[in-house]
Amino acid sequence: MGKIFVNPEDVRNDSFKLTKQLLETGFIPTIIYASMRGGSNVANPMSEYFKYLGIKVRYGTVIVSSYNNVYERNKVVNIEGWAPPLSSIKPNEKIVIAEDMFDTGNTISAIVNKILIKTKVKRDQIRIVVRDYKVYTYNQDETKIKPDFYAVKYIINSPPKKVWTHYNSHELVGLNKEEIIKHYGLDVAKSIELDISKIKKNCDKEKYEKIKLRLLEQGFDV
Repeated sequence: MGKIFVNPEDVRNDSFKLTKQLLETGFIPTIIYASMRGGSNVANPMSEYFKYLGIKVRYGTVIVSSYNNVYERNKVVNIEGWAPPLSSIKPNEKIVIAEDMFDTGNTISAIVNKILIKTKVKRDQIRIVVRDYKVYTYNQDETKIKPDFYAVKYIINSPPKKVWTHYNSHELVGLNKEEIIKHYGLDVAKSIELDISKIKKNCDKEKYEKIKLRLLEQGFDV
């Protein structure tokens, strides 16, 4: 599996551009829902762009989980909460769903379906804005839903060419020691090695050994 590393300033600047593209179509949202956690990296710049132009747009979050780890994705999408709640959404609302990555589309599809079921908002009142969009040409089981706006598109023709995107604003899981040093600095890598001793004091032996083994596999001296 290949890895692509994305810098925070690239996500920010692309999000500004996506907001401009959205406005050029005449669509002005009343609320932006950030799919947490990654969606906030897109939703925050979008919100600031509207605020700077003097356009009042509410900011919301939807907490979603569908990944077990960096390489394993659950087929079941769990929507754990909305803020503001969908019960507050009026029939005439215009909604943007912001996400950093559109992969299979299962997460976005679940969010859109929940909005349509729980509110009187119609599908044409919703726009999907993502920074990165992956298209799998070999898999016909992907969701039919597509992003309305995206900045970067990846064409994945076969499983061996599958790419994992790491956002350097925060993501550590899936990186080895060398990659952490390269993208976050030596101090972060040293902190991880030092903190393993603190973890040992706060968890059982079996759990600690699993953590230790994983860090050893990633090249850490523990």
